[in-house]
Amino acid sequence: MNYQIEREEEKMKKTRIRNKMMKAITWCMAVIFILSVCSLDSPSWIPTIVCAISLMYLSVAVYIDNKRKEEGGESDVLHR
Repeated sequence: MNYQIEREEEKMKKTRIRNKMMKAITWCMAVIFILSVCSLDSPSWIPTIVCAISLMYLSVAVYIDNKRKEEGGESDVLHR
């Protein structure tokens, strides 16, 4: 019985760490997106590519977060 409780606590700890890491990555991608949007008028294609990649990542993060909320689970990244 004690072993089961310890496994559950370890699982929750890993979930919290994963959530913190995903939140940090998402915030970094949001900052990168904002910075790349600010430099879209440059003659280089690099800000456009970076903007598109970060926008795709943020879109997927929002989609996954909404799916988890619909299934009755906790949202990982956006609402903590």
